[in-house]
Amino acid sequence: MTYDGNGKFTGDGYGTLNEKTMDFEIHLNTAPPLNSRVSAFFTATYDAGSLIVVKSATDNRNIHHVLTTNLVPGDKVKIQDPVQSMMAMQTNRKCKPSFTGGTLTNDCTESTPGIIIARRALVLGENPQWIHFGVGNTREMVFSEDGNELFFIRDRRVLKITGLQDIYSQEDADNSNYLKAVFSLPALGTITGLVLNPKNPDELLVTVGNYGVQDHVYLVEYDQNIPGYKSKSVQGSGLPEYMPVYDAIFAAGNGDQVILATDLGVYSTSNIHASDVVWSKEDFGNIPVFDIDQQTGDHTQASNHGAIYLATHGRGIWKSETLVSTDEYYSNASSSPESGIKCFPNPVAGDLQVELQANSGERVTLRIYDLNGRMHQEQNSTLAEGEQILTVPTENLTPGTYLISVGNGQSAQVSRFVKIRP
Repeated sequence: MTYDGNGKFTGDGYGTLNEKTMDFEIHLNTAPPLNSRVSAFFTATYDAGSLIVVKSATDNRNIHHVLTTNLVPGDKVKIQDPVQSMMAMQTNRKCKPSFTGGTLTNDCTESTPGIIIARRALVLGENPQWIHFGVGNTREMVFSEDGNELFFIRDRRVLKITGLQDIYSQEDADNSNYLKAVFSLPALGTITGLVLNPKNPDELLVTVGNYGVQDHVYLVEYDQNIPGYKSKSVQGSGLPEYMPVYDAIFAAGNGDQVILATDLGVYSTSNIHASDVVWSKEDFGNIPVFDIDQQTGDHTQASNHGAIYLATHGRGIWKSETLVSTDEYYSNASSSPESGIKCFPNPVAGDLQVELQANSGERVTLRIYDLNGRMHQEQNSTLAEGEQILTVPTENLTPGTYLISVGNGQSAQVSRFVKIRP
């Protein structure tokens, strides 16, 4: 049988194909012998601009790839897996863990406190290859967004391991000048937490515990002119005097709003970069809160996106979905590295404007996909030469993140946008 390109198989039988889900069904004109094995497969051609969804080796996550050229039977395309799985933990020895009969055996010969990092820690059926960094006794480790740096607390300092993108073996680590200073506490106290600004990879917030300390919150930023890190107290006004601060978060998708976990409940500010930071107490009482975290995955990745979790002293773990608004938070919707088109406004509630460069008389096909690979809209346009703007209605799309591709049959450009409620 052959596929006619319109959802049907013809030949020595008949069948159907759902091109959105790739589910197909066939019926043979002649029944095969009883108990015989029947295998069915088909080949397909994909035009430039088609969306391909493959699985990552990490957590089986979906990888969305829009073809930039046509793909015909027999062709191969390499798709880079953008998902990394890196794990870091404190260790007291420089060693190479191994397993024998399901039991962890340890052939450590060096007693060197530090951090061990594995790149493929989440790949099932494979023993992680740990790389040791002799940085002493540490706590509160945080990876940078690109995975190239690991920030951590040691004593009254914040340090970082840098250059991880070039370290793939113990030999690489042993021959690398990877340790860099970030922040030293200028007064007494204990560093209790650190958090990176999701909107500025060169900025982090440091919290300080202990009573009798005047400043408990510091903003630390990398300055290219030094070059190095500089810090300032953002104690501001509104925080009780000498109150310990145990942890902090930047509100999801917001590089200005900060929420603190303190000895007397929860405090927040709408602008951590103000000349005089003003803190306000949230309605949570005077319960000591030792840890605060937020689900930063958008609504396509987590049903609890935006939810904040508070770990208290003696009162359990609490969840809040009203402490900050998440209606306007979405992951980087238009920052696809393959993007050659611009979408605005983004997020969009009504018509989407798509800006692109075109050749004279060029005929293009615009397609919109959801993140499961289902096509929701398609429209054809003939463009004049130069910069063009296409108007795309979105009223039939449900709120969520979408991929948009514009192709001419030979190549395609792709970007992302977010649909929100009007």
